[in-house]
Amino acid sequence: MNESAKDPVFNPPYIAFKTPSGLLDRMASEEPPDRIDKSYLDNFSGGYQTQVLAALVALGLVEAGGGLSQTLKRLVAADGPERKRVMADLIRDLYAPVLGRGQNATQAQLLEAFAELAPKVAGDTRRKAVAFLLNSCSFAGIPVSRHWKTPPAAASPKPKTKKEQQTDDSEEDETAVDEASATNLKQLELRSGGVMTIGLTVDLFRLSKIDREFVFKIVDEMTAYEEALPLTPTADTEVDT
Repeated sequence: MNESAKDPVFNPPYIAFKTPSGLLDRMASEEPPDRIDKSYLDNFSGGYQTQVLAALVALGLVEAGGGLSQTLKRLVAADGPERKRVMADLIRDLYAPVLGRGQNATQAQLLEAFAELAPKVAGDTRRKAVAFLLNSCSFAGIPVSRHWKTPPAAASPKPKTKKEQQTDDSEEDETAVDEASATNLKQLELRSGGVMTIGLTVDLFRLSKIDREFVFKIVDEMTAYEEALPLTPTADTEVDT
């Protein structure tokens, strides 16, 4: 299952779980690459590319040279329920000492288990690593203690920049929008009166092929509608004079 399971050293990933989840969706919608390297992750910043590669290696999804492991290929080829089952087996295997604490374990027991699993991982890195585990368990349907939660971020000696705060929010809340995403609003005046507004909040570089076709089809149809004919005044429509 996990080619690195027998490795005595496990460095828990501390990236946002939606990053590898998004990569799986991307590879499932198009031909997977021969290997995963920084050029394949060029939609991320340079520093984050390094963290992503390290996380994929730690999870046993990518080999040292960047090649795709059999576990990764299974995840890419699997449908929704099967992907969750494969992910659940992987997470249970790697985090057995932590998950073995049971479903009534306290928050302190969670942190103690993490300290034993990866003694060199501490501080904010451990906080992010806990967030990764809890979000991966949520995705894979692995029950965990109701007392477990992502530890709060330590107080910063100086105010964080807007970009730093966005990054932290993204890692703690998997439903948050990536800082690379953009919001676009399009208002279209209807010929019979009224206005239709469509908003788009998405990272275009992460869209699957079918999603790209769907989104741009809507954009093209709205543009064609707008350019085809001028507005026809109605009794409910004011006309500039």
